[in-house]
Amino acid sequence: MVNLMNCNTIIYVQVAMQSSVLNSILRIRNIMIKIPKNPRPIAVAFDVDDTIWKINEKMKRQEPDYKLINVLLWFVENGDNVYVWSAGGVDYVKMILNKLGLDEYAKAIPKPKLGHTDKDIDLCFDDSEVNLGRTNVIVFRDHNIKNYERFKDSWKNNKG
Repeated sequence: MVNLMNCNTIIYVQVAMQSSVLNSILRIRNIMIKIPKNPRPIAVAFDVDDTIWKINEKMKRQEPDYKLINVLLWFVENGDNVYVWSAGGVDYVKMILNKLGLDEYAKAIPKPKLGHTDKDIDLCFDDSEVNLGRTNVIVFRDHNIKNYERFKDSWKNNKG
């Protein structure tokens, strides 16, 4: 038996989060002309799968990570250079950016091969791969524990 109250609450929360992202996008559109050029912009890259486009294991589907998309939009509003990449290729990234309404704000670029740092990327957000940018943020996902275990020794060696 499905509790409809819980379903409505989940739908409401998802709609509220979507509305928050939409409001952020509209706010950025309205002030883009007024944003002074950042004199020292950084290059920030976001991965697609299981990062800005997270996997919902329970529902067996992918959905936007609205919290992380708001982080991406903050960098846009700050005047930084925002890039999105995926192992699925540039065309796949363009499709996702278009679907999320972010194609005006982020540029689709090829993802570096595992183990190859892109020296032009200052900050990288990814769910599993490390050392793709100068500074890397691992976006934790519960179902990705195996990937974290795989990189654990590498992280220990790169601390110092």
